[in-house]
Amino acid sequence: MSDILRSLASSLSEKRYEAFLNALCVNSLERAYDPSGQGILNGSSELDNFCCQAAEAIAADFPHGYSEAGGQQDLTIYIATDLFFGRGGHTPLLLDLIKVDCSTQRELILTKTGCLPNSSSFSAQLYEALPSNVKASELQAETLLQKILILREYIHSKNPRRLILVTHQHDVVAYCAVTRRSAAQILYIHHADTLTLGLYIPWYTVVGTNEFGVKAVVNMTGRPMFCWPVASYDHGARPWLEWDQYQGLNTCSHGTPRKFESDGDFDYGDIVAKRLQMLSGTHFHIGELCSERRQKIEDKLAMAGVNPSRFVYVGSVPILWKYLKKSNIQLCISSYPICSPRGLVETKGCAIPILIFEDTKNPTRSSVAYGYPGCLTWRNIDELDYFFENLTPNILEEQSKIARASFELKHSLRSLEMHANLSSSYIVPE
Repeated sequence: MSDILRSLASSLSEKRYEAFLNALCVNSLERAYDPSGQGILNGSSELDNFCCQAAEAIAADFPHGYSEAGGQQDLTIYIATDLFFGRGGHTPLLLDLIKVDCSTQRELILTKTGCLPNSSSFSAQLYEALPSNVKASELQAETLLQKILILREYIHSKNPRRLILVTHQHDVVAYCAVTRRSAAQILYIHHADTLTLGLYIPWYTVVGTNEFGVKAVVNMTGRPMFCWPVASYDHGARPWLEWDQYQGLNTCSHGTPRKFESDGDFDYGDIVAKRLQMLSGTHFHIGELCSERRQKIEDKLAMAGVNPSRFVYVGSVPILWKYLKKSNIQLCISSYPICSPRGLVETKGCAIPILIFEDTKNPTRSSVAYGYPGCLTWRNIDELDYFFENLTPNILEEQSKIARASFELKHSLRSLEMHANLSSSYIVPE
């Protein structure tokens, strides 16, 4: 047994709950920010077993005053962790689920287990974006244990039909507060880009958002899962912008900083340098990158003989789709080494072609499954070189049509609404 497992076992057996919760939270955060763990779809049955034991032990030691009625109200309570408004796909996914939910009542609770900068301002923006009839609140307490007790008391006072956990991998408040008696149905949205807690908790119905990844997890764990599509509000397709090969190609990449943290043989800077070496034009980066990372990219461009001014840092934008629709970007190069599923959905909806990295070692990090049938792909720098050497305006125009058709078929809010309101829609182990 590893040191962390021994420590958790000791603190739990001695009912030192706060020490247990803090150790579990810190360990989860460390694993989440380890680049070598990116794209790992499995969880930890041992750590999840500790979550189950803690949930039951805390429930026994701190009983609440409400009967276990089994979800009599047509109420769905969403439990979410720290949220970045306008960064990444986690928050838009939560908002989309709430918007398509047909429950009579909907509520959102933020557990606030981390220490994000400006988290209050993000919460305010989130609340403003919610439908007006959705009640939202955040747990106010000094300790993780206090938050668990408040959350349990609140859930059982409301007696919801459904709980939906749109949580991050370190959200021990949610994982150790919710028991099998908390609601008639407990849905857990799998945080599928890193090793995470929650995957093996037996009273969760696990929901994935990509059929490729869902099948991999189902066959690994032996548990059935839901598969709901990543969706987006349809802001409309952008008319195709003809690529004049004499004026240059405008490309972009987008995603949160972690999508670009490479542990491979080359990195994002190499990709940008190759793209700008091969064809004239500009490459736009949409999303945050620290100044050090940007400087490294510019240094690589200079070494490759490329004017660094051809790399344009845009930063975060409120709605990616709207930015792309107003831009003159003609091709999206997906983030490397981890693709950004939500961003790619918005890119497809905007009718912008996608060039996606096909990770042959770990396809759960990036593969054509996140793009669309027949999308443009590459596996190594030589293939990237060949791609740009043989790219034509006709290829991009045809890809634009395929991208938009893929969005309309799979990623509309109508499609998400159908899946999210079914009582059962499983992918079962083969």
